[in-house]
Amino acid sequence: MIDFNGTQAVFRVAPGVAAHVGEECVETIMLQPDVSGLPTRVRLGDVTFVIVRRGKRWGVRVWNRSHPARTAFPGRRWYPIDETCVVPARYVRYDPPRSVLITNVLGDSEPTPCPGHVDFELKGTPVRLLVTDCDEEGLFLVFADLTNGKTTYPPCRFLATGPVEGEQVTLDFNRAYSPLCAFSPYATCPLPPAETHLQIAIEAGEQYDPDWRVG
Repeated sequence: MIDFNGTQAVFRVAPGVAAHVGEECVETIMLQPDVSGLPTRVRLGDVTFVIVRRGKRWGVRVWNRSHPARTAFPGRRWYPIDETCVVPARYVRYDPPRSVLITNVLGDSEPTPCPGHVDFELKGTPVRLLVTDCDEEGLFLVFADLTNGKTTYPPCRFLATGPVEGEQVTLDFNRAYSPLCAFSPYATCPLPPAETHLQIAIEAGEQYDPDWRVG
């Protein structure tokens, strides 16, 4: 049972059921949501769940390692590696960060801090992309391009970079990948803001097959 009072969730395990958080067996535990940075992941056999919060909505996200859609998944499909899609970029930091309205696939919109943008050239075309998030490991970008809805997931793809060195960072679009919402209607992925809808086709990275989607 999960007791929820509007702001906090407490999980109470039924008698005889083995529930684990990490390596610890638990009977009653307060659940930290995913937005806390340290979400409580509860494991019950092949099932793992976590509390999620999106805007004013709360929910329970469940993973089942034995789900037929997972065990029968044929594997992800990618474009052939294209070295011309590995490009140097200049990272321009905003001080202070801008506020950008980000909408997710549920239709929730929320002002989100934007730490900066990257400028680069791809196949002769100057391009600018907003950065959605960053840390010491690199930048995270959400972008749309002219392959969407044809060979890639219709709304967007994601791209994570390596570390930034000064103002320089490398973008490898061969590593662009589909968000979780490409595979499940229960994901809550962010959509790209208007500034990151590119009028070029980036034929690199992960492709998409709508038959993979569950539900």
